[in-house]
Amino acid sequence: FVKFTLKFSAYAFVLLGVVKWLVVMLLSRADQLLNLGQKINQQLASSLSKGARLVGAEFVKRYPYSWLIALSVGVLYALSATMFTSHMNIKPGGVYAMVWGSMFCHVWILFSLYTLVLRLLQHAYWARYVLGYLLIMFSVYLTVDVSLYTLNGMHADHGIGMLFYGGLGAFINNLRFTGLPTSELAVYVFIVVVLILSVLFFVYWIEKRTQKLKFSLTGLQSLVILAIAVICINGSQKWVESELTGKQIANYENHFLFSLSFYQYKPYLVSFPTELKPFKRQDKIKGQLAVKGELKDNDIYLFIFESLRSDMVSAEIMPHLSDFKKESLYFEKGVASGNATHYGWYSIINGLQPFYWDRYRNVRDKKGSLPLQIFKALGYQINVYTAKDLSYLGSDKIMFGESLQAVDYISDHPDLSPPEHDVRISQHLISDVRRKHPHGKYLNLVFLDSSHYPYSWLDQGIEAIEPYDGDSIEGPDVSKAKRLIKKDKRLVMNRYKNSMKFMDYLFNQVVQAIEKSPSQNESVIAIVGDHGQQFMEHGYMLHGFTLFDEDIDVPIYFKFPDEPAGIKSGVAAQVDIMPTLLEYIGVNTDHLKQQGQLAGHDLLSVNTHQFALSSVAGEQNTPFSYALVSPQWKVLFKTEQKRPTDSKFIHVVRVLDQNDQDYLISDESRAAYKQFINQQFPDFLKQIDIFQ
Repeated sequence: FVKFTLKFSAYAFVLLGVVKWLVVMLLSRADQLLNLGQKINQQLASSLSKGARLVGAEFVKRYPYSWLIALSVGVLYALSATMFTSHMNIKPGGVYAMVWGSMFCHVWILFSLYTLVLRLLQHAYWARYVLGYLLIMFSVYLTVDVSLYTLNGMHADHGIGMLFYGGLGAFINNLRFTGLPTSELAVYVFIVVVLILSVLFFVYWIEKRTQKLKFSLTGLQSLVILAIAVICINGSQKWVESELTGKQIANYENHFLFSLSFYQYKPYLVSFPTELKPFKRQDKIKGQLAVKGELKDNDIYLFIFESLRSDMVSAEIMPHLSDFKKESLYFEKGVASGNATHYGWYSIINGLQPFYWDRYRNVRDKKGSLPLQIFKALGYQINVYTAKDLSYLGSDKIMFGESLQAVDYISDHPDLSPPEHDVRISQHLISDVRRKHPHGKYLNLVFLDSSHYPYSWLDQGIEAIEPYDGDSIEGPDVSKAKRLIKKDKRLVMNRYKNSMKFMDYLFNQVVQAIEKSPSQNESVIAIVGDHGQQFMEHGYMLHGFTLFDEDIDVPIYFKFPDEPAGIKSGVAAQVDIMPTLLEYIGVNTDHLKQQGQLAGHDLLSVNTHQFALSSVAGEQNTPFSYALVSPQWKVLFKTEQKRPTDSKFIHVVRVLDQNDQDYLISDESRAAYKQFINQQFPDFLKQIDIFQ
């Protein structure tokens, strides 16, 4: 205590001495400091006065702008507003006009900001070219973004990012994965290049060569236009708010680029506090594998069908797969763990949720699928027969490792049409079934591709369903297909059905070869679709954005030599396929699931799970929109943040019944929704492995 008192007394004595010195110094120079303060105050007042006069003069001074630029931007905004308003399913009338006007008024905000910035930079003549070009190109980008979103729910930035994945050199290769004909792709690229150059020349010509078609505004008028636009947006939105559903408002707020919103609505039904697990690579075998008795050595065939939704498996469209289903183990509901190809492949082959797909893609020394490594460690030779180019978004390395070391054989990919590829790999597989597979243990992964857009087939083995647009190989472009569906859905849908019929024919040929092989009684055959396909059932085409049944209901069938066939209660998901196959041959996967190395369940166990998780791929690489899916219900939810690992909550935005219709609880309270979800999806935060 004495030391403490002496120490801080010394500090206080020194501090008081410093303060005393400062006070004496300031008092001795008080007159000088006062004069200095007055001079600074006078100088500041003079500068502010001059600045105010200059700003005032500048704001009443007129400055010229181009009618052509204003008109171009206005037309593009009118087009994008029309497309988006129509997509919101608002009937023509007063409400439609108000919603459309709310979107269109944004052009006046954008243009007034352009005039104000240009006014500030008026002495830099280059600004007229640069800002005019940027203004028009932004409006073009908005129109393209709205067009793409209303087509299949994807935004332009996400689409561009996927096209340029792998660098500039991969752009052309990535374009091929769209499935569009080379000639059509070349036309699109040409149009983009011409558009960019044309806008550049257009702005140069307007600003450099034309002195007419100009109008002038003062800075004050620009501010007035800005204020009027904001008031109009506010007023029109408030006017129609009661006429719009929460879904329509959320659609506008979340997906119309550069949008002000004054809507008041309940953004979600209920929230659950939770955090999502950070990425931890799970692609290495740890320790010794746990086995259950003697391991089996059955050959395994896993068929992965492109874009195959469950309702295509019928006697009319896929008679052979329909018969196969009757002899197989299947479930009340089969669910795609993600609604796009790269998510589907990752879930099926790696046995993990797509939530981790992007993080794993960026690992430099990928080992590939842990289940494949286990099969290989147990003596299986792993063959990949693929009609698809599996390098799409680096998926070959994600599934099979950085140098494809997790597989023993993968078929090459010459320049053929999808159905020609399907024939080629089917014939190759049949040959191997007869010659190689009776000698050894084989896990065979078969990727079929004819049902990728524009849905193609060969005129062999099937009788095509008519009518359809185009011929058996070349179909309509996506924009035309969307228009055709609105007039006569059969013209596009029958193309899809015919491609399924063709793959069904090839599948049957392979199965017959397997059944005639010496090991026919020992082979396991599994079937899965990588995702579904939309035909404007809920306003979109193709796949990747929604989680309705047409997008995620996929067939998942198993035919085991010593397991009973028939339907089993519960849900099967893509992540369950590898765990089920491993358990069947005798691997105990419990430890792998506890360590987070597998997300799926053994579907042969007595207690199959009653719901599964599905993820949206079309918004960003790491999904933030999901669905909990059971045979009766579907709960759509989003993470609190678009970067999911930053989220502390998940927000339930919709509850759908088995027909994908909104289910509304009578009192619509958050407590009621929470109780309902906990009853229908008990302990889902513990059972779904992406949650902490």
